[in-house]
Amino acid sequence: MDKAERKTWAGGVKPFKRTFRCAAAGVALTAGVLLLSGQALASDYWEELEWSQMETALMEGNSVEWHLDEEAQEAAAPAVPRWRIQLTSEQLDLLERCVMAEGGGESYECQRAIACVIVNRVLSDIFPDTVEEVIKQEGQFSTWPEQIESVTASNEVKQAVREALTAAAIPEDVLFFRADYYHSWGEDYCVIDHTYFSLYPRAN
Repeated sequence: MDKAERKTWAGGVKPFKRTFRCAAAGVALTAGVLLLSGQALASDYWEELEWSQMETALMEGNSVEWHLDEEAQEAAAPAVPRWRIQLTSEQLDLLERCVMAEGGGESYECQRAIACVIVNRVLSDIFPDTVEEVIKQEGQFSTWPEQIESVTASNEVKQAVREALTAAAIPEDVLFFRADYYHSWGEDYCVIDHTYFSLYPRAN
């Protein structure tokens, strides 16, 4: 089957055939089954076969093994989302603690947006190129260094940071936030909880 002939089923799962071979008899048993990436086990596949075929093979003393074709192996591999920026474990920890210090008492949506702003700054041409430099930049984060260095990120914050690293929840030109009111410059974007997010001023 070439790529043009493949059909995508609802939920993004591709149908394919898994082959069970009876070693002694040399008989190949096939069944159309669905694989949910990274979740199904070999034992699950046996239920998809015609039991009469499987039982016949086993009763005759044949050993049965299953084989994945190349397409099936590709479908079986769990997808690993690519982060928008590359981080070391130390940089990730710093980012998580910064989001905790800045928005630990806010909602998950707000925490994710704060993390996105920091990631947006790393990607922007007008801010430094690393998480450390962005967070430690003079006059930018009032929580640095005392609060950020002493806080421990919650599991909720850690998940919000990972979502922000995987996909932008806000536009990439949203580069500023502050509590209680918008900056006097820039362009207003949105308010989440008590945090006001702003776009970088656009040229007229």
